[in-house]
Amino acid sequence: MAPLLNSVNPGQASGGDRILLQGSGFAAGATVSVDGSPMTLLTVTGTTIQGILPAHAAGLVLVVVTNPDGLSSQAQSFTYILKPTPTGGGPLRILGLQPVPQPNPLGVAIDLSGPVDRLTLRLWTKAMVLVAGFDSQNARAGWQTLVLPSAFLGGLANGTYYLTVAAQAGPAQLAAPKPVRLVLIR
Repeated sequence: MAPLLNSVNPGQASGGDRILLQGSGFAAGATVSVDGSPMTLLTVTGTTIQGILPAHAAGLVLVVVTNPDGLSSQAQSFTYILKPTPTGGGPLRILGLQPVPQPNPLGVAIDLSGPVDRLTLRLWTKAMVLVAGFDSQNARAGWQTLVLPSAFLGGLANGTYYLTVAAQAGPAQLAAPKPVRLVLIR
């Protein structure tokens, strides 16, 4: 029987980070592929696998577990994020992030440690499937509210979604440490 991969935790991390896979039917000697690259230093039990992520560009990737008999799990999605890089005035940080209002957000309030050239917002389903995204240019330091374009949320079914935010200031890039939950009820 093929292994069953239920979850990848945390749902986003960077190359070199340790992650935990949960499921069932994992056999000793199982391997893990992250968009075709192997995870290393694996610890395998029947229901969990821990290992170190290979280097990869930021974005959504697929994770697959393959047992020694050649049977593989269905792919689960996972998001690579960039680790913060220091800027001239110290590390760029996203200090706070929250939907405004909740439910049915019209915008997102974000608190930045310094000005950024670009904010990239992405909206994901509970299964971490990308459904929408947009960029905002030249955000200032401190709290501010970004109005979500109507096309960003338009046409989405009622339910729970997750918003990820990445910032770029010159060569420094980073992502918010965890997604923010958005609830749509119309």
